[in-house]
Amino acid sequence: MAQHASCSTAYREFVMEEVAAPGIEPEATPSFKSRHTVFLSHSGEQKAFVERLCVALEGCFLYPFFDKRDHSLPIGDNFADKISDAIKECHVGVVILSKKFFTSKWPMLELVAMVDEVAKRKGSFQILPVYYSISTEEIKDHENRRQWLLEWEKLAIEKPRGVEVARWQAALGFICPLNGLNYDGVSELRLEKRIVDLICELVPPEIRLDDTHIQGRDRLCKVILDNIDAWRKAKMDGVCVVGLYGMGGVGKTSMCKVLCNKFFREFQGRVCHVSLGNMSDEESMREVVKKLTGTSYERLQGFTEDKMRYVLKDGIIKEAAFLALDNMSDTYTSISEAKCYLSARIPSGSVVLVTARSLGSLLHLRPYVEKSNCMEMPELKVQEAKSLFAKSSNFEPKNEDDEQLLDCCVKKCYFRKDDGKESYHFHPLALDVLGRQLGCFDSKEWIAQLENIGKIGEDIFNQLSEKNHPIFSILRTSFDTMSPDDQMLFMDIGIFIPDHVSVDDVYSSLERICTLPSKDRSSSFSAEGAWRWLNMMHTTHGVKDLISRLERLKSKSLLESLGDGNKTRIGMHDLWRAFCMAETKYGELRSRRWVYETEKRSELVETSPSGSCWEKVERMALRRGSNSRVNFAYFSNVRVLKISGLCLTKNRVVDLSCLCHLKSLEVSGRHLHRLILRGLSDDLIFMSLVPDLDLVSPSRSLVENWESRLNSQQLIRQIEHYNKPLHTGVGRRGKQERSPRVGGFPTKLTPPANQNDG
Repeated sequence: MAQHASCSTAYREFVMEEVAAPGIEPEATPSFKSRHTVFLSHSGEQKAFVERLCVALEGCFLYPFFDKRDHSLPIGDNFADKISDAIKECHVGVVILSKKFFTSKWPMLELVAMVDEVAKRKGSFQILPVYYSISTEEIKDHENRRQWLLEWEKLAIEKPRGVEVARWQAALGFICPLNGLNYDGVSELRLEKRIVDLICELVPPEIRLDDTHIQGRDRLCKVILDNIDAWRKAKMDGVCVVGLYGMGGVGKTSMCKVLCNKFFREFQGRVCHVSLGNMSDEESMREVVKKLTGTSYERLQGFTEDKMRYVLKDGIIKEAAFLALDNMSDTYTSISEAKCYLSARIPSGSVVLVTARSLGSLLHLRPYVEKSNCMEMPELKVQEAKSLFAKSSNFEPKNEDDEQLLDCCVKKCYFRKDDGKESYHFHPLALDVLGRQLGCFDSKEWIAQLENIGKIGEDIFNQLSEKNHPIFSILRTSFDTMSPDDQMLFMDIGIFIPDHVSVDDVYSSLERICTLPSKDRSSSFSAEGAWRWLNMMHTTHGVKDLISRLERLKSKSLLESLGDGNKTRIGMHDLWRAFCMAETKYGELRSRRWVYETEKRSELVETSPSGSCWEKVERMALRRGSNSRVNFAYFSNVRVLKISGLCLTKNRVVDLSCLCHLKSLEVSGRHLHRLILRGLSDDLIFMSLVPDLDLVSPSRSLVENWESRLNSQQLIRQIEHYNKPLHTGVGRRGKQERSPRVGGFPTKLTPPANQNDG
């Protein structure tokens, strides 16, 4: 992928500015394969309370062992073995203590097993005592202990299996000094909530989304959370709705997962991440209601889409929650789906995050989303970018040479935004993709691999030639939402707009022969520049209409800036420019609308169409030697043609008579005085011959070959004449005579006819 020359300089400056600190390593998120994570131990008297507690824990995706659940104690299985195995699986044992607990055989057997597990696992298993109907003082009371000892000795005689009085006494001694939760005798609901909150802190739920691979996770998350906290404080009450935007692949979805994990404790598991458009409205609403209310899937299966919408508006979500609405697009369907959730009755204190690719997309959700509550996706720092690439490529730098190699690879993913501020940033998806693909090779081959791919014009981010491009398939969703006309406008900006829409560069090479006053330059084509060219190619209703269309592309983050139509070019992110080049190869041959070819062999250029021509192709850009193989007869509907990289050692005739609809022609290269163009279209309204300006003789020859017909003063008059506003009407010869310009030259300034064809 082509990088701007200033990228390396910008990268070095960025590294110099950044504090040389170790990369932020992600927190370890344990991945539990066990069936149960919490063991609930109790006597029969507390069965009703423990059952409600079990339901609350299940709603937080913490899977407790509870003897009333069939999956905990399947019918026919060995009771004692199942309990023992479950305690070994779990990370917390909750003991609901009462006088009856200490005189019941099975609760005491469970307590002894848990005390043993604490000793074995040394901190990875904890006991949480809940003093439900007994106090710590009552447990320590000598008379109570004497009575319990008598009961245990009696059990050892009547039901001796498993009863070991000495071990039971030791377990009682272990539990006495432990801090726990006390029931105030007033609100079981309050006690239940305290237990759930504490367990959520102690046990990472299995449903947590995997975010261990996200480099800079904690720092990026803190940046977003700080903004959310500020907005929540300003809101005071009600629902806090936050917008997060950025181009595809910068990590918005990853941060949704991180935030779900961060908010899990605060909202006791009532968190949900919805990727808009990935499933039917009915399925996504069912998922939201299930995760934010704890309603079982079985019950929700009978809910139709209309009923789901009704219960959301009716307030089925009773407690504050976190909802991430991810990847909202500009389509009516996606906007409607997002508004369905935003218009629901969500409890005060909730947080709703909406992500999209541009600020303009988020503002389609007014009044639910306001500009003041939107933020751009934070960017990676150098160390985070290196860590991401190293992890994706399984590369561990061991010395200074390895660090330099890592720097070289990471710089390939340091892109210019082209926002008029000379901004650059690391693209996380590009880092991940390049890392995974280079990881298939020995690290000693990486530099040669990158250089070789760059020479032959291949894509370094798709070295495995995957059918669905690892990066551009993500960006494609934004491109596909555009109308065909806007797609063509976007492609023109990315590839086909002339590199020299101003005649200033041509003037600079002519000043030795004919010096034009500055006032003449101000009236030239450079005054309108890119906007004027786009307006002519797209027949918009004036520049205002064109700017409106450009603003629409910018609102979708497809453009970074509009420029000023003169010296400042229209800004487009480097990845989008690379996407435009890849788009010329996308899809079936007969459906392609544009050609962009280099020296590499071209399937489209070298394949004969099934009909008379490739009728859909309207744009062509030919670089270096690719133009020599083109049969223009197959491309009669082309409106814009760019030929670059010519190096003519002898006269060469290019016959364009088949391009009967050609409106814009740009040719650049060396020794263009040897180029003979024939058969130019009547529709042609812009033409530019751009010699390489680093050479003196070609530009001088360009003028000297015409001096036999025009002296310098005549040439000046011709330039002044053809620098007047161009005709916008299109006509055939004889109806309206028009002469397109060659930069500032009329097309009739062709080399003398007696030159030999090459």
